[in-house]
Amino acid sequence: MPKWNCSYDSARRYRAEWEKKFMLVKYAPDGSGEAAYFVSPTLKQELKKELGEKFTLLVDESTDVGTVKYLCIAIRYCSKKEKRIVTEFVGLIPVNDTKGEALFTVIKAAVTNLGLELGNCIGFANDGASVMTGVDNSVWTRIQQESPDCVQVKCICHSLALCVKHAFEKLPSCLGFLISEIPKWFSKSTVRRAAYKQLFSIMDPTEERKGTSLPFQQASQTRWLARGKVMYSILMNWEELKAYFMCAEQASGADARYKARMISDILNDPINYWYFHCVTPIVMEFEGVNSYFQATDADPQSMEGELAQHHHSLRARVFSPDESELAISEVDFGARFAMKVERYIEMHQVSGETKVQDVKARCYNFLVEAIKQVEKRLPPTRNIYKGLSSLDPSKILSQTARVPYKDLPFPTLRTHRYNAIEQQYRNVLHINWVEEAVFDNKIPDDSVQFWIGVGNCYDTLGNKSFIDLATYALSCLVTPVSNALVERIFSHATIVKTKLRNRLSTRTLDAIIRIRTHLHFRVWCYNAEYNFDLFFVAHEKNYIFYIGVQYGGHCITRCPGGGLTNYVALVYTDRQSSKPL
Repeated sequence: MPKWNCSYDSARRYRAEWEKKFMLVKYAPDGSGEAAYFVSPTLKQELKKELGEKFTLLVDESTDVGTVKYLCIAIRYCSKKEKRIVTEFVGLIPVNDTKGEALFTVIKAAVTNLGLELGNCIGFANDGASVMTGVDNSVWTRIQQESPDCVQVKCICHSLALCVKHAFEKLPSCLGFLISEIPKWFSKSTVRRAAYKQLFSIMDPTEERKGTSLPFQQASQTRWLARGKVMYSILMNWEELKAYFMCAEQASGADARYKARMISDILNDPINYWYFHCVTPIVMEFEGVNSYFQATDADPQSMEGELAQHHHSLRARVFSPDESELAISEVDFGARFAMKVERYIEMHQVSGETKVQDVKARCYNFLVEAIKQVEKRLPPTRNIYKGLSSLDPSKILSQTARVPYKDLPFPTLRTHRYNAIEQQYRNVLHINWVEEAVFDNKIPDDSVQFWIGVGNCYDTLGNKSFIDLATYALSCLVTPVSNALVERIFSHATIVKTKLRNRLSTRTLDAIIRIRTHLHFRVWCYNAEYNFDLFFVAHEKNYIFYIGVQYGGHCITRCPGGGLTNYVALVYTDRQSSKPL
């Protein structure tokens, strides 16, 4: 069936083709209100049934468009049903008091409501704000009292963004002015954009630079990957921007002429061009690592390797292999930077060399500050990933790479079954796992899948030989990668609650976010033709509810109309026949 086939009824109302096959439920059958109010509690009940004993929490706070401050809580646990580690939305809770004690009370109540004990929390991920992580009177200090074995995971993405922010303060302020004001100049004017595109095409008649990103994307404090992209687009359009603002200074009105002149003067100074050539690759390197850690699930060994490689790459620019500090003339500022400054020195001799030394000194300070920030902010988190990397199959099954039993991470998780886990840790090395049926002749590279398979390995008596070791390893691997997932939930909330819908109640917002995130996190509704994804039980006697129904290979979770405000389609069927009405 074509995805967007539709027709109109006698009242000129839109009717999609799939609506002829499926009946959209706008209200719950028992008359309790909109269908979202029925679905959301059902999903929460399913979450309660599925939760394991050990878990980690991901927490952050934000203010929506209606100036309501919310605390968002997500939970990460090992799902026996799905045989993988799952991250699930717990709730979007309005808060007025944002002190550590008040936020802790809200978090503890949410955990208790799920039937869990905070003492079983082994990880607490947050954005690093003082109210969350402070040494006195914070949320973290109170969680430690409840769960002494819990570890704190400060968001790597936030930390990397702060490293770049503090390092940038060592550079001239005019660079920040360019990054901010050039995209603003084009942001709300189609005339200016059209004029720039026309100039770009004139300066590139052979279309050799076709596909070059234009300098229209704006930088943002809340978007971790924006600064590098903006800097790169400005650098790639430097000559065109010089020509454009030279013309804009003459053509603009009195209110904009001064800004155009300032931007033009900065662009015409070759020193600023050198700064961009030196700094842009470094910022993009930071953002490359940042994007890696925005994954919901990532292998601990790969994460530790990424951080180590990034740190070594930065230090190698400034320090020699024996850790002695290099002279400024020997520091690696980048090949393009070196080419530009050498050409300038050849043209301007002594005066040019003086300017180059000043620029190198500022760039050197930028690099040193970036290294200091990385070494200040990342080691605790890196140590966590380094410990978790010891559970990687390549190390566990290696005689030389495996760590001693006493050095495995989270020793408190082994307390109750210490001897049994130690014996199983010895024995796991002597099994030919390739021949085990649970792995189908191939040992998985993913740590989670490996330990799930190990936990399902039976001996000749029908007992699970390594269940204690596997349970311990999976409990460790529940540790979150970063807090990026909670930021995505806030992005969902921003899409749902807009300026035009700023009176949306907390109950409705929470229900919609729960359904959206459940579909997103569980990867429902993606494939199979004429496939029904049933994932929660019937309501009353005669109804089974489906979310994420597909027909003819097309997803219809974003259908027009309906009680879920255009986000989820609900279809009900007869319970006995299980065929759509």
